[in-house]
Amino acid sequence: MRGTIFNFGNLQKLFWLTLSFGIAVTYNACSRLEPNENIKVFASGGCRGQLETNFKSTYYPIFQQHCNSCHSSFTDQGPGDFADEELDIGITAMYVDEYGYPDKLSLINKNAVDPGHPAPTSGPELEEDIYYANESWSQALIAYDTCIGSPPPVKPKTKGFVMSHTLDPVGTLAYTPVSLSMTLAGDLEVGNDLPGVTFTFEYTFEGEELTLDQCTVEKISPDGKCYSPETAYKIRNLKVTTGSAAIDVSNINLFFNGAFSGTQSTFRAIDIEVPANSTDFQISSGTQPAILQPPEGFNPGVDALSFEFSVLQEAVPEPADL
Repeated sequence: MRGTIFNFGNLQKLFWLTLSFGIAVTYNACSRLEPNENIKVFASGGCRGQLETNFKSTYYPIFQQHCNSCHSSFTDQGPGDFADEELDIGITAMYVDEYGYPDKLSLINKNAVDPGHPAPTSGPELEEDIYYANESWSQALIAYDTCIGSPPPVKPKTKGFVMSHTLDPVGTLAYTPVSLSMTLAGDLEVGNDLPGVTFTFEYTFEGEELTLDQCTVEKISPDGKCYSPETAYKIRNLKVTTGSAAIDVSNINLFFNGAFSGTQSTFRAIDIEVPANSTDFQISSGTQPAILQPPEGFNPGVDALSFEFSVLQEAVPEPADL
């Protein structure tokens, strides 16, 4: 079963590293496995060079210091040589899924901060380093795939929900509940149908309306009003109701008026398996809402929020050999 979340305390550093709690901890013991022959090819040339530059400044120094006693070709112990002393071997093992794991990067992230994998080479003290490495490397992988002409992955995404709530004072409890069905015929714009699955959230529009003479022209919102600097849409209390199958949910990004909002929130760190036949299973609390403060200002009644998921699917069974 997938696990819960790492909370680093600082919202800008929040990232739930447990992207594969549903997968048994295969890298947790120093033992080799037979490689999978059906692996993707790692291209050479300029595209690879850009990825190598990123690897050298993100994961590779961590691996060299903490992981190469098992995960390198000269020890021949742990599966995957991503910590090899030769950079070419290391980055190839990092990119190529030679053992057929559903999400190797997630498993590496999880094990790096696991104090039992094995101590003392890993542990919670690596959380911040792994967080920033993952953020940078994930973007570099997208750039690499674009560079070699690979199509971007298709991610499930909801239709836009219009934010029409009236302005409330900061700290209000006047939440507006919203329910979205996870079907293409319902509220899912991109992705595969998940009949019986609904996703709910609550939001507020909090702040203060100022007089126009308190605003510079460029600070006037599209609705023609002037708002205080702390004014924001706040999204909280994400819950899921499932049908007869468990589902995997991870990495929720917020899109505002059709564009990625860039909001750093705990939603981006969600990675959990929601059991079958769950009702209002809470995947994010109301204590740390996602805060949307669009630089172009506010236009309630027109502004639209949508959710993109890295994973939204029926739960993947654990591999039998792990």
